[in-house]
Order: sequence, then C-alpha cells, then structure tokens
Amino acid sequence: MEFQADACVITLGFDSKQIHPKLYDSVRRIECHHVKYNSMRDEVFANFKQSHRSSICKPPNAVTWVYSLQRLQAETGVGDVSEIVQTWNRDASKATQLSGSKAMSVKHILQLMPKSAREELKQTNSRGPKKTCGRENY
Repeated sequence: MEFQADACVITLGFDSKQIHPKLYDSVRRIECHHVKYNSMRDEVFANFKQSHRSSICKPPNAVTWVYSLQRLQAETGVGDVSEIVQTWNRDASKATQLSGSKAMSVKHILQLMPKSAREELKQTNSRGPKKTCGRENY
C-alpha cells in the first residue's frame, strides 16, 4: 500500500501525507485487481460492456469500434469483421448492441474510407478533445 501513496507523491508533485492527509489515506485504500482474459476479443468485449454500465465512461463511439474491430481482426485472423459484430450482438443486451446509425458509420468507415484516411482519423482521434477541463490544449 505504501507504493500507491508514494506514486501519489510523484504524480501530484507534493507530499500528500503532510498537505492532504485525507487524500493520502484514501489513496492508501485503493485496491487494484488485474483481470486476465483468455483472448483479446474477451478483453475488448468486457471493456465495452463495462463502458455501457458505467456512469463515468461513455459507450464506445464509431471510431472506437472501428479500431477495436481492426485490432481484433488482426489478432484473431477473422477475414470479415461482421463475424465479430455478430458475436457481440448475439451476447450483448439490446441497449448495448452495435446497430442503427452507429453500425452504419462503422460499416462505411471500414468499407468505403481509404486506409490513409482511416489512419489520419486514428491520429486525430488519439489526440482527444480540444478542450479539457475548460482549458485549451495547445
């Protein structure tokens, strides 16, 4: 547990034990659990399910789906990503299924957008939003 508190000192840049004792105590109570999945597909599906349940995280957007599907396709060797989507939709609740306009967006990005444009979209998406916590990121 002391390691986590020390990490807080490094991350925050001050000795939280002296300046913020309540923060220090709460960091010391953090427990982490490493979950090992059988495959990358299981890991991606578990993350997507968790993001749908959480009030903090948002469900994956179309671009997240595209890159997750491409990564799974490369990992599993599945020729058509529609098999992965069908597996997801079969096991997922109705509210979390990939369907409607989001499914069409994913399909069009995968089938119609040139690879170079997908790579540019990936670079742009990885930078995140322009504003974070009300401040400009330059």
